[in-house]
Amino acid sequence: MVRLILPLALLLASCSPSTPGATGSASDAAAPPAGGGAPASYAAPVIDAAGEACGGITGVMCPANFYCEKPEGQCLEILDGPGSCQRVPEACPAETRPVCGCNGATYSNACEAAQMGVSIVAQGECGSTDTL
Repeated sequence: MVRLILPLALLLASCSPSTPGATGSASDAAAPPAGGGAPASYAAPVIDAAGEACGGITGVMCPANFYCEKPEGQCLEILDGPGSCQRVPEACPAETRPVCGCNGATYSNACEAAQMGVSIVAQGECGSTDTL
């Protein structure tokens, strides 16, 4: 019993404020000031979901500004297949390299399909012999 009390007492002593008279908690130190502004040392965490798993039988969704990209052609082979979260492009080049999206629509290029959050079933226009 004494062996349990000594480590417990040391643990409690290490949790006590190290400065005499200090009464603030650790959460008070990390919280932004009451005035609404954030101190220079306080910053919201940045979350980058690129490459994170999505889709599949669990139906994991990507956050805003991301879409669940499945490997080319997989949307027809494995209906609930997994993908990976990819950032939706803000701008695309003005090139014409048609692709057929998993939704059956033809897009000018893979970037434009990604802007719409659509994975690619095949290269080329939809309706050709190799696509939907």
